[in-house]
Amino acid sequence: MKRNHLFQSVCRTMRSLPMAVPAGAYSLILLAAMLTGCSKDQLQDGETLPDGKYPMTFTASVEGITTTRATGKDAWTSGDKVAIQIDAKAAQEYSADAAGKLSCTPPMYWQNTTETHTVHAWYPYAPVKPAAVTVKADQSIAANYLASDLLEAKETTLTFTNSNLTFTHRTAKVIVNLTAGADVTLDANTTVTLMNLTAVEGGATVVTPDKVDNTYTALLAPQNCSGRKFIKVTTDGHDYYYTPKMNEANFEAGNQYTYLVTVKKTGITVTVTGATAWGSGGASISVTGKTPKSGFFSPDLKIGDFYYSDGTTSDGGYREYTDNTTATLPIIPVLKAADGTPRNVIGLVFKAGKDNSDQGDYKDRNGNTMSTIHGYVLALVDAVGYNIAWAKENYESRSSVGTSKTNNDWKGYSNCQIIKAYTQNGCT
Repeated sequence: MKRNHLFQSVCRTMRSLPMAVPAGAYSLILLAAMLTGCSKDQLQDGETLPDGKYPMTFTASVEGITTTRATGKDAWTSGDKVAIQIDAKAAQEYSADAAGKLSCTPPMYWQNTTETHTVHAWYPYAPVKPAAVTVKADQSIAANYLASDLLEAKETTLTFTNSNLTFTHRTAKVIVNLTAGADVTLDANTTVTLMNLTAVEGGATVVTPDKVDNTYTALLAPQNCSGRKFIKVTTDGHDYYYTPKMNEANFEAGNQYTYLVTVKKTGITVTVTGATAWGSGGASISVTGKTPKSGFFSPDLKIGDFYYSDGTTSDGGYREYTDNTTATLPIIPVLKAADGTPRNVIGLVFKAGKDNSDQGDYKDRNGNTMSTIHGYVLALVDAVGYNIAWAKENYESRSSVGTSKTNNDWKGYSNCQIIKAYTQNGCT
């Protein structure tokens, strides 16, 4: 099967893009819980196990960034207390060691290789799982920051040979990356506070974030802070406030939200990256003192942005700055729409705006002529497995199809319609 020039030119364009494409599954936080004991694979189904031989201990491994404590509870610390409830009985207190092994005293034991147990777990330990999330007010204290994060492994059925627990965060992580504009100094007296919050311990409404350099991180209960003062920056004896617009501060459990805040004499400017998966690295990117060029802010459509199955897009992280440098922020897809509906990434934007040479006649999903071309998307998966060839021979040689194909041909939709009409096969 021969490929047309459009496909070839697109491939060359994508190879030249200065961007990274995330691969693999996107997860929040994973703990693989496995029973200890030897020679499990040598045991037979239904075999009775010797009493006291196979304790219900767990080995926990955590995926996530662990370079600083500001990344949240993404690694176990020796002495961490985890509550594990087995078969709806009273929760047992399990202790973690530095390697992530969870054990309790006295232990419970497996009695048979085919038995099952219903297991529910949460961190930090409490005899009863908290009904609601409540965070600490002063999270600049390490113990308070870590204690604000509630992890939960929802009730699941475990077996002797398959006992994996998946924990997720019931809090949202908020990151404020602070930079100074002209004639502004950020020093040891600079502070950032998050205001007008709910679900803070003691009925407080303000949270003091954890601070590492000029990055401030806090854990919040799920809530919508849009439409009211949210970020307060105090420096040089002045207070600056950021009031998020609709959906700029709608915090959901398990997500991470990053705000790039530049402080100027006249106020603050804020770039919102939107929701990303917890631990995706938003706190570690360094863009100090840099301002994106026009068209390369988070809300702008640009190369590298994600295109979803519901027809929407989100920021892919590519930036070009006014000092002519570039960067790709570690932003990953948001696999849920605003209403919580699941969606998949089906393509990447490789050009924003309409190309001057594109004279294609485009229509939307309803067959209406489109007045504006926002950009071009390259599908992540080839249309294989459908037994639909471009043509039995090079279609460019057929006058009924057209002869003016070049490496600058952008008319992918129009060409597809021609092929569809010629072959009487469907294409998208």
